Amino acid sequence: MIKRLASLIIVGIFLSVGMAFCESAEVLYTLDKEYTNCVFQVDWENTEVPASVKITSPQGDSFGSQITPDHVTKRPGKIMINVGKASVGQWKVEIEGNKLGNVNISGGQVPTNLAIENIDVIEKDKFYWMRWTILGDRGDLEYKVFLDTDNQGFDGIEVDSFTSKDTIKKETVRERNVEIKGISTGKYYVYMKVKDRSGIFTYAYSEPPIYHVNSEPRKERLENVFASLLNDDVYIKWDTDGSNEFKVMLFDPETNDLISEETTSDYSHVMAVPDGYEKVLAGWHRLIMRVLETMKSMK
Repeated sequence: MIKRLASLIIVGIFLSVGMAFCESAEVLYTLDKEYTNCVFQVDWENTEVPASVKITSPQGDSFGSQITPDHVTKRPGKIMINVGKASVGQWKVEIEGNKLGNVNISGGQVPTNLAIENIDVIEKDKFYWMRWTILGDRGDLEYKVFLDTDNQGFDGIEVDSFTSKDTIKKETVRERNVEIKGISTGKYYVYMKVKDRSGIFTYAYSEPPIYHVNSEPRKERLENVFASLLNDDVYIKWDTDGSNEFKVMLFDPETNDLISEETTSDYSHVMAVPDGYEKVLAGWHRLIMRVLETMKSMK
């Protein structure tokens, strides 16, 4: 598949295009202006799928992860290639991947790299206080904050978004209070996405994870919850409250990692204790937890 595109220059940002993608594509650009520090960015919908990108200048110079790895930045669902000085003429962008979904190609003049470093997250009253360092010479930046059950893939739930109006210079520290609502109790990694006005963006996870407790009104608690062991299984029951569905979860009592979860429409449930655990933490309807002992031997 070959797409031929006319030149389009708008205040230092050249053509951005989106397309549905199968397995390979070749896109041709015609630039009628020279750029002193040019970056191409290719991002795709199915971020867990890998892809490769090769860019060739009008003079025949090629850039890519195999050819010029020092010029390439990879993130889940995104590849950025710095071609340096971009001359006038036709540039070729070749993309290969399987089931990438929708693909977007953009780029432009980038004065410095955009990066997030040193994300700190501390629970404070009813909020989470965040502090981070943003690198790069930029104007307005669009921020989004997410919670994820692990620290990879950037596939979490958005909990906050905002735009900074002041200009950053090289290295700037930012702070913000974030309120988290409607998220179940559990361990989460916080990550941020930052995007500038040209469409260039970057992601970064915080370390260590946070343990979020849903503190919504107590009326959402289940009443008269009972939990015990039944033939090496966890048996839980509770009073009827008119709800149609409940989630029952087992956690590692040392790390608070989720081991397994099941949903039920009944008012009692039996879950098998996973092999290798002498203790589990049972959670039901988000808030109520209890440590249960089991006689199962470690394996």
